Order: sequence, then C-alpha cells, then structure tokens
Amino acid sequence: MKILMPSVIAAIVALSVSYPLAREADIPAQSELSPVNGVDLGIADDETFRRPNSWSKLQNRGTKYAEAPVLGTERLLGGGLSGPASRPGMSIAWRNAAQIEEVEVRVRNLGNTAGEGKLWVDVTDDEGAILLHLEPPEEMRVVRIPAFADGGREGKIIRMKASRELNNLIDRFDLERRRYNVRATVETVSAIDVNPQDNIKTKSWNIPFRVEPGFTNHFNYKFKNQENTPIKVRWLFERTPYPPGWELSGIPTDTSPFELVPGQEIKGTLSLSAPEAIDEGAFLESRIALVNDSTGLIYQQHEWFQVYDTVPPIVADYRIVLTNDHRIAVQVLVADQGSGVLEATGVSTQFSTDGGRTFASRPHNYKAGNFVVPTLFESVLGPFAPNTNVQLRFLAKDTAGNVTSIIPDAATAIKAPQGAERLLDLAYIFPRTQPNAIFALEPGKTDVGQIASDFAAAIATGNKDAAQVDAVARALAELPISSESKEALLDSAETLSRIAPQSLTASRFQDVVEGLAVTPSSERDVLLAPINRIEAPGSSLLKMSTIGLTVE
Repeated sequence: MKILMPSVIAAIVALSVSYPLAREADIPAQSELSPVNGVDLGIADDETFRRPNSWSKLQNRGTKYAEAPVLGTERLLGGGLSGPASRPGMSIAWRNAAQIEEVEVRVRNLGNTAGEGKLWVDVTDDEGAILLHLEPPEEMRVVRIPAFADGGREGKIIRMKASRELNNLIDRFDLERRRYNVRATVETVSAIDVNPQDNIKTKSWNIPFRVEPGFTNHFNYKFKNQENTPIKVRWLFERTPYPPGWELSGIPTDTSPFELVPGQEIKGTLSLSAPEAIDEGAFLESRIALVNDSTGLIYQQHEWFQVYDTVPPIVADYRIVLTNDHRIAVQVLVADQGSGVLEATGVSTQFSTDGGRTFASRPHNYKAGNFVVPTLFESVLGPFAPNTNVQLRFLAKDTAGNVTSIIPDAATAIKAPQGAERLLDLAYIFPRTQPNAIFALEPGKTDVGQIASDFAAAIATGNKDAAQVDAVARALAELPISSESKEALLDSAETLSRIAPQSLTASRFQDVVEGLAVTPSSERDVLLAPINRIEAPGSSLLKMSTIGLTVE
C-alpha cells in the first residue's frame, strides 16, 4: 500500500470532524480556572486564535484584571473563569473553494453541566437592523457543548451555512467602507443559563482600528428600536483593562432601566485619548450595549476595537502557477504578530492586462492558519486570452491598517503541464482548509500524477460521499498519470472496495482507475516560468512591487 503525505493524512482526519474543538494548547491552564454551577453557554472571545495576541503581554506587566470598574454600567472583560479577553470569537474570512462566504463562531460552556443551544448569526447595519440571517446546517442546528472540565471551556467551532448573499453584502460594504456588525447568538435550551449576558456578542467591521500616540479617536454609535413594541433596557459597557495612559470618555453612567419605544434612536460618542508613548501591540477591546432588562440578554451591541500596531504584515513563500487553460494561481504565506491580518479582504492580488494603466483586484481565500502566525492564502485569476501580458501586484493589510505590497525576491513561478488545472478543480471536492495540490508542483521533483493520486486516494479512503468520490474519479481521467501513480490509485480503489464492498461508488471508482491511460513523462514535466520585475512609476515611494508574466 502507498503511504500518503502527512498533509493528506491530516485532511482525512479533517473530513471526519463535524464540530472541531478549539485548540486546547491555546487556552490558559485548567488550574487557573473554575466552572460555575449549572449550564453557562456563551459566545467565546478570540483567545483561541490569539488574534490579537497582545493580551498575553498584559499578564507579563502584571496589570491583567488588576483594575476595578469605576462606573455602575461598566464591566471588565476576562477574569479567572472566562480567561483572557479579546475580540469576539467569530470570523467571516473563511471562504470555501466555491467562493461562497462563510461565518464561523466558537461556542463554549463555563458551567459544570453539559448544555445544548441553538446557534445563529445576524449581519446588521449600524442601527441594529438585520440585513441577513444565517444558521448552521440542519444537523448542527442544536449543538451540545460538554461541561467545562470535559471540553466546554475550549468550546466548539460551528460553521454557518454558506451564502452568496453574504458574499455580495460583505464585498459591497467593504468597498464602500460602510460599517456593519456580525451578531452571534446561542440560545440555551432545556436548561436555565447561569449567565445570559455572553449568549449574544457582536463584532464590528469597517471602523478605524488604529491608535496614534497623542491623538484622540472617536466612535459614534446609534441604537434604534427596530421592533413594533416598546422594550425596557439598561446600559452595559464592557472593556479590557486600559493600557497605561489610555483614557476613554463618553461611557453612559445611568444605571436605571429605561424604555425604548418603536423607532426611537439613541446616539452617542465614545472618545479614546492615547498618550505620547505607547507600547507596541497595546489594545483596548470595548463593547457598548443595551441589555433587555427582563431577560438579561444583550438587546443590541456595538464593538470598538482599538490597537497600536506599526509593524506591517510579513509575506513569504510567494508562488505562482500558470495553467494550460490560461489561469494564474497565486499562493502566499502572510503573518502579523500585532493586530492580525485583516479578515475577508486583507490579502489581495491586483492584476492589469493593459500594460499597467489600470488594475483590478482579487481577494485571496483564507486556507489555513490563524491570521497571526504564517497563514496560507490562495487566489486564482483568469482565464485570460492566450499570449496576454499580465502585470501583478500584491497587498497584505493588517487590522490596524499597516500594508505590505512588496512581492518577495524569492517569489517563484512555474508552468504546469497539460491537465494539472484539474487540481484547481479538486479544491471544490477536497477540504478547503488544505493547500491546493497544484502548489506542490516543483520542476524536476514533483510529478503531477503523484500529487493527484495522493489527493484522490485520501478522498477515496476517507470519504464515503458518493458524489465527491465520483467527482474525483472524473477529474482523474483528465490528469497526467504515471505508472506509479496508477498503481497507488489501484491500491486506493481496493481499499475503498473493502470499506464499502457493495457500494456502486467503489465499483465506479475502481472502473475509472483501471481505465486510466498512463501519460509519458515528457507530458508531465513542470517548467520554471520567467518573472519580469517591473519598475512602475512611484514604486520606490509606494514601496510596491510589480511583476510581469505572459499567459501563453
């Protein structure tokens, strides 16, 4: 039997996981925490991904949780039970291979009893009006979170059903730099939730996140009763501890409940003044909310994240693959230890077909990583007309607004053999969190048939979905296959037959593999493609790279 690559084995494991547990290594030690009695489901903060990872530095300064709130409406985020606080634990940056936007949310349980909850996500405007409602797939509609000590503290990451409406909404709002919120809700069922205030959290986009020494930032917010009936609410302001010298004003001070009638608006402004000297990576996470006075649940909430980060993202392993069907595939690793790579559209490639006069932009899909450590992004451009001269530029942006637009000197480009473009299409079948197989091609080292057989074998032996296995079989028929690759595929077909001996899918896969034609080695060659570095006007001032390629 053929031994699969480690990345392929990891992919097989990923295929079998419905509710991925957050990584325990990224959570504070169990000895530091103690659960509450009962069920306490809630939306977790982003500590799992350590983005931003600056919260760990606060512990080194001995100031974490040391201060006490001074207002009756104020509450400090974090503590011995909930652990370090950061931005809400939800992401819209996970684009799958079909280019459909997804939202993921981490749900946890800080109680000593397992609990169940219904989860959904609403995208709202800056007045709280719902623009789009998202739910998980039917089988995940009710999620069970174990008790605190059994994995509830780490929680589970739940993915909403993908939505092209979300694509259009996010892309439009990002282009217009219009503010929007993503509000995640977990409704505890079959039990009374000990602390309902963390069952709803909101994360805000398209607000200025950057703090500058000696300047004051302002955050305008608006709450509006979008319903047909009055509601009694009260103020709640939550925040992480202030970095040294940071001062925030405008926090509501009235602790009394008040009535918000239909259509009524409340407007306000928070102001943050920064000192002249700031520690790199210092941040403040704050949330201003109206709480339903009768249920204790968040009624509406705005998030204001502020960070001092002057270091741009680091870019490495920039790779280009030119395919026979006139497409350009780009893969790159981007890291940002300060505020993290900006979600959704933080990494993009700009391309020109008119000699650099105008450029169009294409965002990269997030594949694997946590936006802090080296994180993998991929994009596919084209197809272009044959013999088109294409100029490429690149941009990586972090949450604070720092930008890197230099393509590394070590960037490489290759020309893939006929049929290798089908590896791009395999991404629609293979788990989107794995690097696309086409980027494993190397001149003189890696055989495209070998890569194809590895990925096909992983799917065939690790997935019983008939449609996916059949799609792999169809793709294989168009890929250049070596005799060694065919032998490996026959082994996989035999394994699949043993797993599901009566399956028509197994029989179909075996028939396709047995009928595969072996491609001569000369037709499987991977060739280096020349990269032309172009000195575009203003390149030095803008610290910007431009490279030229010809799509044959």
